[in-house]
Amino acid sequence: MEKDLFNITFKGVDELIKVAERKAQLLDANVRNAVARTVLWGAGRIAEECPTDTGRLRASILGYLVHKYGLRVEGDPVAVADGISQSVTQINGYEGRIGTNVAYASHQEYGFNATGPKKLTDKQRRYLFAVGILQSKDGRVVPGTVTVLVRKSGKITGGKTYIGGINKVINRRAGSVSHVKGKGFFRRNLVLIDQYFQEQMEEAIKATEEDRLIPVTF
Repeated sequence: MEKDLFNITFKGVDELIKVAERKAQLLDANVRNAVARTVLWGAGRIAEECPTDTGRLRASILGYLVHKYGLRVEGDPVAVADGISQSVTQINGYEGRIGTNVAYASHQEYGFNATGPKKLTDKQRRYLFAVGILQSKDGRVVPGTVTVLVRKSGKITGGKTYIGGINKVINRRAGSVSHVKGKGFFRRNLVLIDQYFQEQMEEAIKATEEDRLIPVTF
């Protein structure tokens, strides 16, 4: 029977695997917590800057996070409850999302056109013809010549005449068309949220190396 000339035994491999697995699990938990922290911080910042009346839009951005993480939101409690069912703000493992399903949120973000009636009523049409804002020429409706009187201290001191191109006068009488600038409360926070996420990822790696778990709440 041949004998082994050398018999080398390596010990500690199982322990090393266990350490690697534990580190992997810790890193996984820390990355997930980094995502959660970013969503909480970002949603809170956006909600803070969003225009608010009833509190519905602000509440919808934070959504279920209000209850799950004990966040405080200003506004009508009923509006907060309504917002929960309309939020798309989520924390799901390695992915986070900040958003809202409230219909008027896009108007607040990007702005909108405040438009009046798209079609003149008979009453409006009669008024516009009566005061000369509209006239009939060769069977066609055309802008008329309008003089707007200027009053000062209860007395008429002069006037300004509009010949053609009086859409503003028509709009003012029959329905205005004006652009309302958006708030951009989502877009202006994108860079800051990205920077915060990078910081949290660095903290997740550092904490894993130091064998500690970063908390979700802060």
